[in-house]
Amino acid sequence: MQWHVISHYIIDMTLGVDWFDSHCQLGENRLAPFAQDLSTDSGAAEFHLNVVRLAHMLFQLRDTPGYDDFISSLMTRDFEPVFFELHAASLLFQNSCTVQFVKTTGIKGQDYDLRLLIENKPVAVEVKSRRASPITDRKKLKNALSEARKQLPTDIPGIVCVAISAEFHTSPEFAHAESEVEVALTEFLNSTKRVNRVLVFWHRFEGEPVHSKTMIKEWKNLNARLQIDREWLIAGVNELPIQEAVQNGFPSFMQLA
Repeated sequence: MQWHVISHYIIDMTLGVDWFDSHCQLGENRLAPFAQDLSTDSGAAEFHLNVVRLAHMLFQLRDTPGYDDFISSLMTRDFEPVFFELHAASLLFQNSCTVQFVKTTGIKGQDYDLRLLIENKPVAVEVKSRRASPITDRKKLKNALSEARKQLPTDIPGIVCVAISAEFHTSPEFAHAESEVEVALTEFLNSTKRVNRVLVFWHRFEGEPVHSKTMIKEWKNLNARLQIDREWLIAGVNELPIQEAVQNGFPSFMQLA
């Protein structure tokens, strides 16, 4: 309850009371990613977690270059892909990357979402999630990756972060098919030298009562034209490095300075 109250305050101060009321306030008209069924234990828990996660990311990234322009732009955008963009930025920040939000230009090759510094070298990141429809199969995944590739420049290493639906499937049982994701990523990376890494995010529902776990897997393109001077970008959850002035705990607003 304490986390939720503090999260409410942070979101109000950053995005405004009206924004919180229209997106996060209890009622029937909430939009994704806050549209869970609150009559179930798992839905109520996931709703609470997403409110806290949003406040955590806003607080954690508040000093990131380009943050103010990013906050201004999200007021008129579909928030579900924005939430994922914050999620990707937060994850990369926690893994010792210097993160900058890139202002929209509408120019292909310059209109990517995030700019990183890794070992003092620039890296471009394009973030893709559900916009027109959820990414639920191999064809939609490859289309999303191809669209993301077009947004990346050719003169610095490029990364794609993509969110796939928990319902990603190829079978009548709608089982999550990680092997199909593997095939799609292998085919895509074999067809490009512009993209250095792909980070795939999805949610897995498990346990009793059912709860959601965020899964993240990183693919490296050994044939990329420009390589990144780091073996892997994402450390395991128990391996995040402790660094000065960066809090790796969750939520960030509960950590001591």
